[in-house]
Amino acid sequence: MKRGFTLIELLVVVLIIGILSAVSLPQYTKAVDKARVTELLPILKNLKTQQEVFYMANGYYGETCEEIGADLPSGFILDTGESSYRLQKGSYSIVISCQNGSRPGVDGRIYTQISSSSLSINIETFFDHISDASDAGRTFCYASMADERSLGLCKSLGKEQKDEKSYWM
Repeated sequence: MKRGFTLIELLVVVLIIGILSAVSLPQYTKAVDKARVTELLPILKNLKTQQEVFYMANGYYGETCEEIGADLPSGFILDTGESSYRLQKGSYSIVISCQNGSRPGVDGRIYTQISSSSLSINIETFFDHISDASDAGRTFCYASMADERSLGLCKSLGKEQKDEKSYWM
C-alpha cells in the first residue's frame, strides 16, 4: 500500500496558507507602522519639554532645535540649509523640526513627518503657550485623504477625530 498526499489535499493546504497570509500580512504592516510612530512619541515629548524649559527661561520659544539644545537620539542629521533633522531608517524617512512660529502659518509646534514609498503622515505637537489655546499642549496626526494606509494609521493612534483627515492623540 502506497502512502502520500493526494493533489486535492495539497491544494487545500496551499489554499489555507494563502488565506492566512492574506489576512495576517495587512495586520503585520499596521503593527510595524504603529511601532515606528510610537517609537517617536517619547522623542517628541522630550523636545516639547525642552522647548517649554527654554520658554520659561527666556520668555520665548527657540527658533531651532540647536537653540534649545535639542537632545535627539543618534542617527538624526541636520538637513542642509534647513532647521530640521532627518533620520533614514530602512525604507522610512523621519524628519523632525522644532518651530516656534517664526514662519508664516506656523504657531509654536514640533513638526514631524514620517514617510516611505507607501506611507506618509505628519505628527504635530503644539507648545503650551501659543495663540490658539484649543491646540495648546496637544498632539495630532494627519494624513492625505487619498492615502488609506496613512489615514488608518492616524486613526489607530488617535483618541478623537479632529477633522476628516486628522486625529488628536
